[in-house]
Amino acid sequence: MTSPQQSPAAASDETDARRQLQIQKMESMCTMSAGIAHDMNNYLAAILGNNTVMQRSPSLDTRAKECGQRIESAGNLALHLSEQLATYSARIEHNPVELDLQELVDAVRTATSGILSRGIGLDFEIAPNCPPLYADPAQLQRVLVNLITNAIESMVDRQGVIHVFLRPYQPAPSDADLSFFSLLTDGAWFELAVKDAGHGIPLKFRDRIFDPFFSTKIRGRGMGLPETLGIVRLHNGNIIVKSQPGAGTTLRILLPVPPDAALGATD
Repeated sequence: MTSPQQSPAAASDETDARRQLQIQKMESMCTMSAGIAHDMNNYLAAILGNNTVMQRSPSLDTRAKECGQRIESAGNLALHLSEQLATYSARIEHNPVELDLQELVDAVRTATSGILSRGIGLDFEIAPNCPPLYADPAQLQRVLVNLITNAIESMVDRQGVIHVFLRPYQPAPSDADLSFFSLLTDGAWFELAVKDAGHGIPLKFRDRIFDPFFSTKIRGRGMGLPETLGIVRLHNGNIIVKSQPGAGTTLRILLPVPPDAALGATD
């Protein structure tokens, strides 16, 4: 944001420098995360594989079987964490297809129905003039579930409605300063936005919310937003974060619309 003493050019240079440092940090952490995920998978394959063999033994007593079940449960949780680290580093496969927006909304509503707290509502709004949305179905569902979960956790002692918007992207003047990557407005873009009425994100933490394991919330584990960032990168998208302490947060995911699809949508 430009201050009264700062020219627009100077503010733009400062934003570019901050963004470049943020991306360099992300790239370093992605390299580390990919390496950790790879080694974790190798170790877990040995642990879980041998545990499976052990549990098939007819000589195991009840106590040993219970220990084996706890090993399996903990191992599967560790596998999920490894998958999140791999996703953050954008080292996973994805298969984009044209999505049915209502099917996506229904799947996300079902996936989040069990985590909504009392006094918190969830509202979806699909714009009538949406361009086609091309993405990996499971990964995009994961993005929305992560953002909604993050919104719920930010409203832990509040009431209100979390709004989810699926709509064509309309550029705003402040977007260039608030986007994670340099904002490209050429071509058509699809926007998925999640707006909450939570506590907001303090400015000093704004550049850290996509770091693995960073969380300002007691309940948060700090992997939802990093996983989301990895999926957005896989789809050549962008993220815009607008937040004000005490007044909530809006996280906007921008995904490119293929040129041929955008032309077809305007016919």
